[in-house]
Amino acid sequence: EIDRDLAGLVRDRFGDRITLVEGDCLAKGRRLAPEVVSALEGSAFKLVANLPYQAASPLMASLLMHHPECSGQWVTIQKEVVDRLVANPGTKAWGPLTAIVRAFASARRIALLPPGCFWPAPKVTSAMAELVPCASDSRPSDPDGFARFVTKLLSQRRKQIGGILGHDITASLRIEAQTRAETLDAGQLLELRDHLPADHH
Repeated sequence: EIDRDLAGLVRDRFGDRITLVEGDCLAKGRRLAPEVVSALEGSAFKLVANLPYQAASPLMASLLMHHPECSGQWVTIQKEVVDRLVANPGTKAWGPLTAIVRAFASARRIALLPPGCFWPAPKVTSAMAELVPCASDSRPSDPDGFARFVTKLLSQRRKQIGGILGHDITASLRIEAQTRAETLDAGQLLELRDHLPADHH
């Protein structure tokens, strides 16, 4: 908990029954803060939280990419972010965050929460999402490299794969050169990167 006053209330109410980390859950580089990693002690855990907007995406992605001991995430975040998490390839909401998350986990929306569910009421609609990690053998072996590749590729989402990577490369893959980057699902993106020469990663 980053709010000192709220942290004090939590400590007074729960005392020694919980481990309270006072500070930001994220460190520089959008990785889990060392204090949080230390408190978890490498044990299996679940994330159940109402996440602040700025921390939501990097925290969820960091847990999926770098903490396989996290067995699932059940989070309340802005509806627009949940819409991105559950989006299908080829839609406007499909982007780098979606593709990265879906390479590591299944995602579904489990509830809509109107502003009246909170006090004070926010100006946005919230939603609850469930992220359940995929089997370890189907996840990218180089999470950071995969994330960089997907972010770069989908920054040119409307371009054809052949135009981005070169027709000589796409000819050896099972993806047509005319395919637009935005239509590739997470599995296709993972397969594409795995078959590219190292200088295209």
